Formats: sequence, structure tokens, C-alpha cells
Amino acid sequence: FLAPLLAGYAIGESIHRAANRKRGPALRWMAVGFVAFSAVFGEAYFLAIQGLLRSPELVLVGLRYDLLSLILYVGLGSYLATTRL
Repeated sequence: FLAPLLAGYAIGESIHRAANRKRGPALRWMAVGFVAFSAVFGEAYFLAIQGLLRSPELVLVGLRYDLLSLILYVGLGSYLATTRL
């Protein structure tokens, strides 16, 4: 439960500082994209550790199983990242 909150805060703060404390819709969309990328990359890493990336069918089954947690991760992380910007 804390992972999306920490990731969202870290991504939002990083973009905020990298953009010299600027704000705007483009930076918010960038933060949402980074949160989504981190969620998909984290899920792929988790499946690779389990050895499920060898077969495309197993990847789809793994993503379907964790779809709700991915949506929750991206939603919470994006909310926190965009409120930071």
C-alpha cells in the first residue's frame, strides 16, 4: 500500500525540482506517465523474477491477475504526483 504513495511522491518531487519549481499540465501528464511506466516496469520485473516472462501467455495471465493492483498503484501514485506539481 505504501509503494504507490512513495513512488508518486518521489516522482512528483523529482519533476518539481528538475523543472525549477514550475507547475503546469504538461508536467502533470509527465508525472502520470512516469508513474504508469514504473508500475508496468515493476510488474514486468516481478514476473521476470518468477520466471513467467518466457511465455507471452503467462505474462497476460499475470497482468490480468494483478490488473486491479496496477490500476490502484497508478491511480494513487498519479494522484500524489500531480498534487505535488
